[in-house]
Amino acid sequence: MLVGTTDVDHREDIQKEPSITEEEISYLLEAIQLFFPSLDVSVDNCISTFAGIRPVLSEGILSPSEESRDYVVWKDKGLVTVTGGKLTTFRKMAWDTLKAAKSFLPPVRFIGRSDPVFSPVPDTIPEEDFGLSAETWRRLYGRYGEAANELVKTAAIDDLTLIPGTFTLWAELPFTARHEQVKHLSDLLLRRVRIGLLTPMGGKEYIKRVQKLCESSLPWDRKRWKQEIRDYLDLWRQAYSLPDKKK
Repeated sequence: MLVGTTDVDHREDIQKEPSITEEEISYLLEAIQLFFPSLDVSVDNCISTFAGIRPVLSEGILSPSEESRDYVVWKDKGLVTVTGGKLTTFRKMAWDTLKAAKSFLPPVRFIGRSDPVFSPVPDTIPEEDFGLSAETWRRLYGRYGEAANELVKTAAIDDLTLIPGTFTLWAELPFTARHEQVKHLSDLLLRRVRIGLLTPMGGKEYIKRVQKLCESSLPWDRKRWKQEIRDYLDLWRQAYSLPDKKK
C-alpha cells in the first residue's frame, strides 16, 4: 500500500534530500484509520517513506495544498527554464519546453502530438516463455518495451525469479545498471528498480547479491563498491526511513 500525499512548505536546505516529518506521518495514519479502520494500519507496518520537492508558482499567499499546479516556460539568453506543473501534464509541458528550445537546437523531427508516448504492450507472450507468467511478461514489456526480450534471454535462470516482497526480477538489476545511466547505487535501488522502497531496510539484506549481479555492469572497484553501499545505506536511513530510525 502506498499512502500520500501531503503538501507542506519545505523550509530546509534544498541541496539536502527531503524526508518525511513526524507531523506528516501522524496526518497520513489518521487518514488511513479514518477511511480504512478495519485495516488496523500503524507505523509498525511502514517499510519505507519518501518525499520530494514540488516547484510551484506561488505568491506566498495560499496554503501549499491550494497553490496552482500550472507551469511556465521562459527563455533567457539561451537558457530555457520550466517550473511548476505536475505529472499528469508532463507531455504538454514537454511540448512547450521543446517549442521554446527549438531555435537553439539543430533541425530535428519531433513525433506528432497525437502519437503514443509508449510502445503498446504485446497481446501475446513469447513462445519460449522461460518459465515466466503472462503477468510478469506484461510488466516487463510495459517497463522495458521490446528490450524485455534481451533482458530475459541474457539472464541466468536463477535470476529470473522475483526479489522477495516485490514484482521485480533479479535479472532487472544488472540490465538496468547497464542501460539506464546509473551513476550511484542509490540511482539503481531508489530511482530505477526501486526495490529500496519496497523491501525492509532498503534491501540491506540483498546488497551482497546486488553487488555480485551488477559488478560486470558498473565499472567500480572494490573500494568504490564499499563506498557506494555505505553512502546508499546512510541516505536510506536519513531520507527514506521513519524519522525515529534515522539515528
